[in-house]
Amino acid sequence: MTPIGIGIGVGLPFGGGGGAPPVFLLRDEFTTDRAAGAVNGTAAEPGPGPRTAVDTGNNLRINGGRWDQIGGTANYGDPGTWYDAFARVAGRTMFVYQFGTNAAHHFGWDSNQIGVARSGFSITANIDFLDQTGIQVQDPWASGYAYAVVLRASGSFHLVNAGAGWTLRYVGTQSVDNPVYPTLAGRNTAGLQFDDLRIFDMAAPWDTTNGIATQVLSGARNPGDTFIHEADGFVQFTVQTLPAADQIEVRFRVQDATNYWQVTVDAAGTLDLDEVVAGVVTNRATAAGVANGNTILVRFVDERITGCNTTTRLLRWNYALAANFKTRTDGELETEGTGGAVTDIISWPRVLSGAALAEIERYTA
Repeated sequence: MTPIGIGIGVGLPFGGGGGAPPVFLLRDEFTTDRAAGAVNGTAAEPGPGPRTAVDTGNNLRINGGRWDQIGGTANYGDPGTWYDAFARVAGRTMFVYQFGTNAAHHFGWDSNQIGVARSGFSITANIDFLDQTGIQVQDPWASGYAYAVVLRASGSFHLVNAGAGWTLRYVGTQSVDNPVYPTLAGRNTAGLQFDDLRIFDMAAPWDTTNGIATQVLSGARNPGDTFIHEADGFVQFTVQTLPAADQIEVRFRVQDATNYWQVTVDAAGTLDLDEVVAGVVTNRATAAGVANGNTILVRFVDERITGCNTTTRLLRWNYALAANFKTRTDGELETEGTGGAVTDIISWPRVLSGAALAEIERYTA
């Protein structure tokens, strides 16, 4: 059994990056074949610790070096496999490869050893994200991707390597489970496989809440505050207080004073996406449901702009025709409206680079 909060090095040095050889808290390479119905209680390889499996229909086996679902049941988590508890530590990471044709499964960190993962990934026909519960961002999915879920003090980073390098796909702010349990689980149909589960603790810049951010403007903000972001990336901000009149306006991909994109929040809590060209405002998406204290995450990748309320864990809009200004990297809090307040503006990268990339590659390359 792995004691909570205790790291045990079980892996040989490998991977990219510099520094000391990586130490793994847990690895499971599924080396020894196990018949369907005979996985529960077997040892992770090279470990340490046992596998706890739920498999009422004998639909889970270990075969050919992979966790292999050969039949389906009605509920997520059956068949499913959990490992022993770990303390919640910033930078603590679960990594795994996923293969197969099954498009109904979830994996990541759980609060117990049954049911649905709470911080991680849920895949149907697309990749959705779990941050205490699910948010349907619907990134495209294919067999053979690598995934990593990096814990923060609150929330988690959701990373995907689709073969062209590591990318940040979602920034969770809500999950606080402690301890947490690594889990792999399927549902419905056969054909799902996992391989090479690894648990490890990453050092800087992953071991602090905002260490991988492009820029952080902490605390109460003021109209006219500017920030930078990457051309493909994220802007996050907290609506501390809704305006009594007018609207909060957060600009990004700013070309100049009359050409930019903006997110607005009005007194009713309506979240809008506007495109502004030569000073003419065109609304491109709208949704209700922003309340005092809610955190908004705006993701922009090429011509797609996605807006999420990370507090309520809801996708608010997903606009796919944002061709203008997509190489621009400037942002600004233009106004807070009448009586409104914005706090903690943070920009995040989409594509990992530098120390953040080198550190995860130490454990996964």
